Amino acid sequence: EILKIFDYEAKRAKEIKEDREYVSRILEISKNAAVTGDNTDLEMLKNEETERKKKSNKEVLETLWSSYDLDHNDIIDHGELLQLLKMYLTTAKYWLEETIVEHVIK
Repeated sequence: EILKIFDYEAKRAKEIKEDREYVSRILEISKNAAVTGDNTDLEMLKNEETERKKKSNKEVLETLWSSYDLDHNDIIDHGELLQLLKMYLTTAKYWLEETIVEHVIK
């Protein structure tokens, strides 16, 4: 599940970079905010992305919680937390190594 988080966020970042219309919208809104001092649209964009991330993170957290709360007491105990952190750090290391290699080769 942790790998899915990394992959999803990397995919989302790539989609944003490649979506010229979205990038143009961001630049136009940013330019307008700089010129007029009105940050309303910029804040709206930030809020949209924040809400998307919250939804994604909530789904992942619920999955992780059910996977690592081994005694199902609705508490991540010390031992369970250590297992979760070990898996997270191992996955992050693997993902970063794969991502870095992928970008260097391209």
